Amino acid sequence: MEHVKYESNPYDQQPQYDPGHSATTMGDKHSSSPYGPPAHYGHTTIITAPVSQQMDRSFWSSGLCACMTDCSSCLLTACCTVCFTANLATRMGETCLYGYCCAPHFAGTARPYIRGKENIMGSLASDCCIGCWCGCCNICQISRELDRRGYPKGCMC
Repeated sequence: MEHVKYESNPYDQQPQYDPGHSATTMGDKHSSSPYGPPAHYGHTTIITAPVSQQMDRSFWSSGLCACMTDCSSCLLTACCTVCFTANLATRMGETCLYGYCCAPHFAGTARPYIRGKENIMGSLASDCCIGCWCGCCNICQISRELDRRGYPKGCMC
């Protein structure tokens, strides 16, 4: 009987790896590596969180154009916007120089900061539009929100 030797294509075979020299991640001998065999695990564990644990979102305590509920902040903003933003900056824990020297920047960043910190509904796009086109009403609304939530008074009032 004649013995026929079959040579297989080397690309059809599973490569042989030396377990002592395979690449591992942080000492884990079962980790997958581009140079080693794929990792095979016996089971899969899926961890899920309950859907009912959603954060409660709130609304602004007053409307954007509700300046008549707080006439002093409305008048101060109309007469000296920079002074009012300096006061607002100190209320939010910043230096008054930030509100005084960088009033446009502060007015643009204060709204999304308070909205995010206090979990108030809204979007960054609406914050940007309100900051650009309704600057005085924006900082008055932020001041009323800080009053309602019990933030300390600033350096001026």
